[in-house]
Amino acid sequence: MKLIDYIDYDPFINEPIGTKWTGTDYKRDFFNRKCNFTVTYLKNEKGIAKFEISNKKRKLSTVWRESCHPYFSDRYNLRRKEIPMNTETKNQIFILEYLKILFKKKKIPIDVENIVYLFLGCKMNLLKKNI
Repeated sequence: MKLIDYIDYDPFINEPIGTKWTGTDYKRDFFNRKCNFTVTYLKNEKGIAKFEISNKKRKLSTVWRESCHPYFSDRYNLRRKEIPMNTETKNQIFILEYLKILFKKKKIPIDVENIVYLFLGCKMNLLKKNI
């Protein structure tokens, strides 16, 4: 039997801390009846992942081995709902979308649009992929 060295391991959960999934409790493991719930990824220490499971009425804390995540994803039919971003990136996305709508309304040429983007420094974090 081979022991796992938790210092040098490839993570099974390739999502950042704070990621949320939605799923359904078909087997009634967490709640009394079949219902939809949200799973929030809180932290990971040495291969043990901590999650918060919540529906409209209750919140539960649970932990499972990181290597068991694919099993639980299949069991509860987990679908990614939200990936956390830093606030600067979120603000840049909102500004970028607002500018796109504004330029389309005012029918501003693409050259002016590019100059405005350069002046505001938009897309800087998006191109660096600091999401």
